[in-house]
Amino acid sequence: MTKNNCFVTIANVGDKMTYTLLYLKQHQTEGIDLSLDFNKEVELLSEVTKIGPCHVKGNYRFLDDNYLSFNLKAVAEVTFVAADTLNLIKKRVEVQIEDELANNDKTEYQIKDGKIDLYELVWGWFVAEMPLIVYEKEK
Repeated sequence: MTKNNCFVTIANVGDKMTYTLLYLKQHQTEGIDLSLDFNKEVELLSEVTKIGPCHVKGNYRFLDDNYLSFNLKAVAEVTFVAADTLNLIKKRVEVQIEDELANNDKTEYQIKDGKIDLYELVWGWFVAEMPLIVYEKEK
């Protein structure tokens, strides 16, 4: 998917979701409302078999021309392998993302070539906040 607005502003390259700063400035009042597919990432996780569409909603603001603050909520249904029974268990995972992005090394996620990769930002938070071990039977 590519939208044009003076320049290429949004590019969905494979599973990545990249926004230009120009697009974000022009659409600041609309916020973020999108769906991401993280199923390619499942191959790297032994405790997860499937991740449903990850719905991301929230807002952002420019603190400076090349410095943004994001406040997002990511929600997806994740199928885990239960540690105690090895059965598959579906759980809704919600992650609150409050982070800043800049084009310098002061932030974990960077603005690169005037673009922000929201896939990378959301996945980084999502995988870090999702449970590592899920039990079918409460202990």
